[in-house]
Amino acid sequence: MFFVVDTDDVTNTECFSKNIKLLKLYNFCLIVQHKNLEEELCFSCNKANNKKLFNDFYKVQSADKFKSKFCRDKGIDLTLSNNDFNFKNFWSRSGDFSDWLKKNGISASIECNYKV
Repeated sequence: MFFVVDTDDVTNTECFSKNIKLLKLYNFCLIVQHKNLEEELCFSCNKANNKKLFNDFYKVQSADKFKSKFCRDKGIDLTLSNNDFNFKNFWSRSGDFSDWLKKNGISASIECNYKV
């Protein structure tokens, strides 16, 4: 089982910790999203910043417009390909999430032996 963790919005740590403890019985992997989706796409497409990402993908300036177009993109595979998307880089950085887990008393490994 794979779980993507949106690390900029883990608000109910008690529930999160309880769920991790329940999942320890199974073979699971936590995939950590670094900051937000836009940051992950910047890293995976080798874009310098969000402004470059927004412009190169959809010729827009704001995060809201980018997200709206991204969610409605019926040809997302082509859009990603045109922007040199590297899937191996996507969700590949744990950032400070290991420290966050320890700080909140959550015992879980984010090192997976396999990737999606």
